[in-house]
Amino acid sequence: MEVSTVADFSSKVLGSAEKLAVTVFFAGWHPPAKQMANMVGPLSKDFAKTCEFFLVDADKSADLMKSNKVQSIPTVLITKSGAVLAKIEGANPPALVQQLKQFSSQLEAGMLKVDSNVAAAGGPAAATAASAPEESQQQRLERLTKAASVMVFMKGSKQQPFCKFSRALMGILNEYKVDFDTFDVLMDESVRAGMKTFSNWPTFPQLYVNGEFVGGVDIVTEMHQDGSLKELMDSAGKETEAATAAVTPSLHDRLKSLVKRAPVMLFMKGDPVMPRCGFSKTIVGILQECGITFESFDILEDEDVRQGLKEFSNWPTYPQLYGNGELIGGLDIVKEIFQEGGAAALKAELGVK
Repeated sequence: MEVSTVADFSSKVLGSAEKLAVTVFFAGWHPPAKQMANMVGPLSKDFAKTCEFFLVDADKSADLMKSNKVQSIPTVLITKSGAVLAKIEGANPPALVQQLKQFSSQLEAGMLKVDSNVAAAGGPAAATAASAPEESQQQRLERLTKAASVMVFMKGSKQQPFCKFSRALMGILNEYKVDFDTFDVLMDESVRAGMKTFSNWPTFPQLYVNGEFVGGVDIVTEMHQDGSLKELMDSAGKETEAATAAVTPSLHDRLKSLVKRAPVMLFMKGDPVMPRCGFSKTIVGILQECGITFESFDILEDEDVRQGLKEFSNWPTYPQLYGNGELIGGLDIVKEIFQEGGAAALKAELGVK
């Protein structure tokens, strides 16, 4: 059932006393929001005894967005007698189903009690039964980067890019005829700001493949021109057993030897001549500017090393820089050392002259 006015919302949603009211704020032109809206039909059958479902089109209902403090789409509100039990931001079907199962079970068991004195929707949570812990911003961003094998964070949508850089990236990806999803950062300020820090990349669009950051449109264009993007697209969705394997004693010995193979050892995507991600390209540039001699290892060529080194070093991302067998850190740390103390400080940290 679609509601579009505050009066409708008050009578139909807030007036739902016997069942849970599940309201999906969406927009038909926004793929992730449309995905959540399309779940209403099947879920209304699965939870017919305990839930009523409502749709709010954000383009037609600015007042409802404001009164319910909805700042991005898709957003789902689960309420009971006007009190908010849960708020799910972003396209997260598993979280929605989990919450519906939990609250429906509590409702049927008579364990879901709502404080009648609590403010209506938009106010604080009012259920006395414990709800699932809220997802942290870091967890949400990580989940979003893995929402599809090829994921683009951009301005606008796949069908309607809102800037020339996003349009350029769409044009490149479409040449590969690969399935990919997009997230419109203009519709969610927390994701827009958060991804800049999460990716350590200040602009959009941002391309992720298999949950790992590739770069912006400049990097992707270079990879497209030199042919390395095709190999990356071919790998999309192909996870290996090494991704979840523990570091075995033999692998541990190999990694221990690798990090000491040279006084300065860089584990990166690609090689110094042809870096295959923006981070690797930047750290190579810093080392070369400082006149530091180093050897490198392309972790894209060895999945055992790629996954094992994350656990070995307790460092989840690449590139990773080692000096005399000791981890210095990733790009953020190397940049900070270089910016604060120049080449001399970085050489001292690495233990080289």
